[in-house]
Amino acid sequence: MADTAITTYLTKQIKVNQNIVTFRLLSRALSIHVNEAKAALESFYQADKKSGGGGSLHATYILTGEDITQKVESESMDVDGDQDLHDAPSPMADAIVPLKMLVVPEECLESCKSSFRSIRAIHIYSVEPSTFRDPSLLATTVDAVRKVDAARTQEELCTLGIPISKACK
Repeated sequence: MADTAITTYLTKQIKVNQNIVTFRLLSRALSIHVNEAKAALESFYQADKKSGGGGSLHATYILTGEDITQKVESESMDVDGDQDLHDAPSPMADAIVPLKMLVVPEECLESCKSSFRSIRAIHIYSVEPSTFRDPSLLATTVDAVRKVDAARTQEELCTLGIPISKACK
């Protein structure tokens, strides 16, 4: 999709209508892959920061990684031999690593990184017209995303990078 169409949409939604735009909403609204939506949001936000307008917009980020507060406990076999075979740990038990995801305002991004043992991903989650105090405002975009998703086929959703399983209803 042309960058001008994306920029026009984001300008109208964020600056004119004062709406929050998440990467999910942008992806659905313009039928672009979620990764393209993330890149477009980040580009739009960075351009606003560099502009002479003083960068009035605010960004929220999502961090995913290993939680530093969670112990990864190794399950091992009982060495004295009185462990029931049905109680034996899975051979894959050591491979299970507890992960956490945090959605954080840009001003907390650096300080929140320290709560992870290792970070697997950081990307922009949303751009807002200004800083907000109530994080539940981010949920206001969920209904719009669900409405668009309901009108699409599974094949269309897959092309946008949305994982679909026949087991999910």
